[in-house]
Amino acid sequence: MSEPPQSPAGNWSPRTIVVSYDGTTSAEQSLNRAIELARVFGSRVVVADVAAVAPLPLEPMPGAFGYMPYYDVGSLEEEARTADSVWQQHRSHIEGLFAENGVGNEFDRLPADDVTDLVDLAGRHDADLVILRTHEAGFLERMVEGSVGEAVARRAHCDVLIVHPADE
Repeated sequence: MSEPPQSPAGNWSPRTIVVSYDGTTSAEQSLNRAIELARVFGSRVVVADVAAVAPLPLEPMPGAFGYMPYYDVGSLEEEARTADSVWQQHRSHIEGLFAENGVGNEFDRLPADDVTDLVDLAGRHDADLVILRTHEAGFLERMVEGSVGEAVARRAHCDVLIVHPADE
């Protein structure tokens, strides 16, 4: 295991920050925290963008003879186009936000808000810090698997910062 990054004064200093973003207000707060830290430490920021879209608007077609239900292929294609459109909107917004603050960034697109994908992404980029928003899991989800933040913190090979929503 490598030594934690050190600043010239011998204090911890993140060289690479991975921040998860899905377009929510709390994800915006995570981006802002990543920008603040990157400005202070001169860090590289990788935005793990999850272009989450709403579930398919159509009900699945009923299955017959014991087969599973299926979705209309046209609806799946439309969902993929919508996800691409949302991802492009995220990218434009994020590029503007980072440029406005004088901080460079990179993008890496994730297919879903998935713990394994996020931990793998942090590993590929040799991240020193992962920043996540709080994820309000339902009761059953907390009982079965805990929160995304808890799971990432247990599995990541770097520090994890959970950004809580601002008081309103």
